[in-house]
Amino acid sequence: MEKIDLYAQILNELYTTRQSNLLIDALGHAVDSTYDDKKNIHDVLQSVLPFDQSDTLVEIAKETHIDLNDNIQAQTFISDLITILKELPTVDLTLAYSPTYEQLRSYSKWWRRNSQPFILLNITINKGLIAGAMIGYDGIMRDYSLHKVLGTYIEEKHEK
Repeated sequence: MEKIDLYAQILNELYTTRQSNLLIDALGHAVDSTYDDKKNIHDVLQSVLPFDQSDTLVEIAKETHIDLNDNIQAQTFISDLITILKELPTVDLTLAYSPTYEQLRSYSKWWRRNSQPFILLNITINKGLIAGAMIGYDGIMRDYSLHKVLGTYIEEKHEK
């Protein structure tokens, strides 16, 4: 089993780079706490992560026989997840509106079905697009916005 598959339960619920960055920051605090023998890693995880994420991490640790009370094992376990999060592929998605959580989830699932299973959306809002989207992936940027269509149409009218 690859390490990324080990953390699939956590990764499946992350849709955006913003969510990933928040998790990375929280996990960084958890790693830092492993250097303090007075702190319990379970308590730290519960204090810095949402309930479901902290419970999922503890369950993954149990299933893989990682003792979170052992600071070295806990550091390695959490640091591995941080490394994976930092290396996840992303798609830049510029929208003319602020999408709902359900829309983000839907967009993310589409990308995961059609490209990579743990891809993250890097969302930017630009109301100047009017409608549509700009999509950047794998070094290629495409503009599918109404602003581009209208701009091209107006330019063509001026040339005539």
